[in-house]
Amino acid sequence: MKYGREFGLIPAEDFAAFEEKTKRIAATLLYLEKTKIGTGGKEKMTLRDYLKKPEHHVRDVLEYHQNLAALTDEEIRHIEAEIKYEGYLKKQSKEIAKVLKIDGLKIPAKLDLSEVHGLTREAVEKMKKYRPRTIGDIKKIPGLTHSDVFSVYVHLAAGKKKRPGEGASVPRGTSDHDE
Repeated sequence: MKYGREFGLIPAEDFAAFEEKTKRIAATLLYLEKTKIGTGGKEKMTLRDYLKKPEHHVRDVLEYHQNLAALTDEEIRHIEAEIKYEGYLKKQSKEIAKVLKIDGLKIPAKLDLSEVHGLTREAVEKMKKYRPRTIGDIKKIPGLTHSDVFSVYVHLAAGKKKRPGEGASVPRGTSDHDE
């Protein structure tokens, strides 16, 4: 809406209605966060936490605050979804941040792609042709699979865990020297 208004696509009265709706939702969420109720024991919980339980709904707490009754059905659904799916949304945000971090992982120019386990010859040839600089660049190469991307990522991640000058790890109780 903000950008639509800036580009002249949204009439002023529609944008004003949107801003009012946003303010009502924000005020309600703040109220639900600040207001505590007893749960039968000595502990108190916020109305927001109360609403996280699947059997409780925003309409259940309307009796606690008269201004909540002024909310439209759409606003109530929005508030309920935001509260009930908050954990999922946070988890999704963390996953997105992780993917973005992985996408930015640089591929060393001297990387010998033939040493990357799990890559087909075709994948190696395509990567040599396009010379991707990051994991995100690999994703943009036509014909490569998620498995190809993952193989390169695992190879790079395993290389970072080794310290410079260290060879391949040797299982305990064995020797890396010929006897």
